Amino acid sequence: MPNDPAPIPTVNSSRLVGLEIELDAGNTEFRSPGRVDGWFEKTDGSLSNGREYVLEPALPFNGEAPAKVKLFCDAANAARMNVCSSGGFHVHVQSPEFGVEQCTRLAKVYSRFQSEIDRLVAPSRHNNRYCSKFGTVNSAAISNMFSLSSPTRNRIEAKMARSTHVVNFAMCRVENESQRSVEF
Repeated sequence: MPNDPAPIPTVNSSRLVGLEIELDAGNTEFRSPGRVDGWFEKTDGSLSNGREYVLEPALPFNGEAPAKVKLFCDAANAARMNVCSSGGFHVHVQSPEFGVEQCTRLAKVYSRFQSEIDRLVAPSRHNNRYCSKFGTVNSAAISNMFSLSSPTRNRIEAKMARSTHVVNFAMCRVENESQRSVEF
């Protein structure tokens, strides 16, 4: 039937996902959803009148993550949050095997489908200073952009190479492979 919702795709993966939801009320009153199990509220420099909510700890993609997102969405709806288009949603996907070549391949795929991906997000998130598109995509450019040839001991040090691109590979610098992730 034409009005049936699209099926939710299933992906079998044991990868952990970390989620960040940035909500901004713009010129209206910000309404918090209150304390939501598994979500931590913090400030974010890209928001003028809002908060960032971070799911901690990272959860298996096929495990509790979808239920935790629904729990947050239900709380946000119940709070009747005022939000504008300047918010965002970030997903960190555990990527233990990612090095320069894997990052480059993913950047090429993402660049290839950028115009279609842009149709999924608000126009304010298209190529703004927090979500710039990739220019040249080759191993040298990606390695240089995210300092991938300079491994770090932990995620805090890896953040120093954060880049404001639509996909962030800075966490792929971490020596401990289980701590590596790609941020979308």
